[in-house]
Formats: sequence, C-alpha cells, structure tokens
Amino acid sequence: MHTDAPNAQIWETFNADDLNGGTLLDGDVVDLQTYDGLYVTVGAGQTVSADQRVPSTATLFKIVVQAGDTLGNGAKIALQTSDKSHYLTAARTTPWTPRDQRGVAQTFKLGY
Repeated sequence: MHTDAPNAQIWETFNADDLNGGTLLDGDVVDLQTYDGLYVTVGAGQTVSADQRVPSTATLFKIVVQAGDTLGNGAKIALQTSDKSHYLTAARTTPWTPRDQRGVAQTFKLGY
C-alpha cells in the first residue's frame, strides 16, 4: 500500500463493512475492503497490506470520528487497529502509530 497517489482513483477506494449494521457511527468496528475484494490487514512488524480474501481479527479497525459522532461525506476519521494501541498512518515511514501520538498523518477524509 502506498500513500503517494495525487488523486483518488478506483484503487484508492475502500469499502467499510460495518460489522454491527445500521448507521455507521463513531466507535463502530469495520473491515476495510479494497476495490478487488481484498481486506486491509495490519500484521506483525507494523506491516499493512491488502492480501486477505476473508476478514479476520487483523482486518478490524475502529472508527474514531474527529468531530461529531455520525459519518458523512467529508467527515474526518482515524482508524484504530484491532490491538487498540495503534492508529493506521498515511506515511511512508511507518504504517501505524501509537494511539497517544495521533495527528494529521492518522486522519482520513471520507468521500463518496
């Protein structure tokens, strides 16, 4: 996975599978699925990839909304990993960051 695409194309599109159904809210747990059906996975050694066809514990992310508690177009969120100690990070140096160091690189903007 890379963080250097200048514009969102189909391969930068992810579906969030809301595991409890209903309206997607702050605190909901989701799987992130790529356009070709693979799930985003956080592995040992701070690796992030999209290489699993079947969801598992390693594919779970908790949505943390930056403002408000409902999600919509343009909402800013962070994605907490299943270990509850890290956030997914959009940076070349490390794919995840300890939860007490969350900042701009851990913020994702929803668009649909």
